[in-house]
Amino acid sequence: MSTQGQWEEQLVAEWKSLQGYFVETNVGLTVTKSGGLNEADILAVRIDGKTLIVEHIEVGNLGKSYSDNLKMILKKFDEKKKKSVKDFITVRINASSSFEWDYRCIYIYTWGSKIEDLRTATKMKRIELLYLSELINNEIQQAIQEWRERRIRSVTIKEKTPSRITLPRKYRLLTLLDNVGKNRV
Repeated sequence: MSTQGQWEEQLVAEWKSLQGYFVETNVGLTVTKSGGLNEADILAVRIDGKTLIVEHIEVGNLGKSYSDNLKMILKKFDEKKKKSVKDFITVRINASSSFEWDYRCIYIYTWGSKIEDLRTATKMKRIELLYLSELINNEIQQAIQEWRERRIRSVTIKEKTPSRITLPRKYRLLTLLDNVGKNRV
């Protein structure tokens, strides 16, 4: 998933993994009429007690008209795709029927226009709209800080200054953002 044009998906996948989610990317869901494959960009799953939290995340831009953008977003999270996601997760992690499902739909946009109107319309359909720039500057930075604090509490390490604890190598894009934020590139 590290090809050009997909770094945004990789970044979001790293962020969810850092938060303790099991993450799958580019999951085939349904077959198109022409034989192609509709995919979920990112599926992030974690268990909280008896609840299975599922975050179905799509990443893209919103550069078309309001109605085209809304139609595209709603199609990405239609009932057929949600059922395919549930079926995939049930098989993938052997989820029993005893779990209560908390299914969250999230669309992360890299750029777009007339977003507030879209945000209102998608919220009514239980789809959260997030702007990638805000995600990077707020949510991701907070997740890195929280990870460091958990790391300090969970293991015995000499370094107790959170800003000096480095992220694991597998989080390449998060590490890059973290270092840019500290002017350490």
